[in-house]
Amino acid sequence: EDLATVNLDTRPYTVSNLAVPERLFDEIDAMRTRVAVHSAELGQGNYADCTVFIDPIDGTREFSTHMGEHCTILFGVAIDGRPAAGLVFGPLSSPVRWALGCKHEQVWEAELDSERALPTVSTPPHPHGLLTTNGSISPFTEALLVGLGAEHGVAPDELRVKAGGVGNKVLNLLEGKGGCYIQDRGVSRWDTCAAQAVIEAKGGVLAKLSRFVEDGSFESYRYERSAANLDVDAAWPPRLTAYNSINGSLKPYANVCGLLALPSDDPAVVAKFKKLVDAARKTSAPAFD
Repeated sequence: EDLATVNLDTRPYTVSNLAVPERLFDEIDAMRTRVAVHSAELGQGNYADCTVFIDPIDGTREFSTHMGEHCTILFGVAIDGRPAAGLVFGPLSSPVRWALGCKHEQVWEAELDSERALPTVSTPPHPHGLLTTNGSISPFTEALLVGLGAEHGVAPDELRVKAGGVGNKVLNLLEGKGGCYIQDRGVSRWDTCAAQAVIEAKGGVLAKLSRFVEDGSFESYRYERSAANLDVDAAWPPRLTAYNSINGSLKPYANVCGLLALPSDDPAVVAKFKKLVDAARKTSAPAFD
């Protein structure tokens, strides 16, 4: 994504070595005009405290491997660097699922899989499970599963709920297909801005894992336009990877402090997961990459 050479200024339009279909040219021209108008409005100082993070395909790997039901479109609005409103929309699931929310305005609406009929990659999901990526997980996450298994008297593997995409995992969390979403490996701001606003509007929480590990508190990533990463935690320096860095520097919107998402910020729920995280940390430190 970062290395692509995009030409949407002069016809024929291209993205790196890919040719944009000619049938889309008129739509691109019209959209460019609209963007120019809005840019002029923003340039006059309107919405100066507002940053918008959009992910048109959250779950790119799933989309490219015929698992579109795990993909979402994410639209998040941040005010003064903090998520304020968001939409998580899963257009390719059947039925279509979505959730939108704005905590400050007490807005929450959703069409979710309340019957839990739609499968995750795991079958069946577990209401006390840990929502994870489809791929490999870190030793720290494995230790979390061991702790969850001991708490609920089941094998750790039964509590791993595999699902693609951050937005999809948050929808699964709201649907009760898992009890938590804890990840020490990084995603990006456009993955979490909308998701955080939506889950907070419902009474849950999405925050940095690093701060929760340290003292049990919730600290949000900063969602501001920036040329440098604003959220590096000196106590947990991240390992540079192909995903979170380019040319030896952290990408500005890489989330390198992990994340913790819970369906409720009730103190009893939070205390239970702090105990779980503390136990897992004794086995393996979070990766934060």
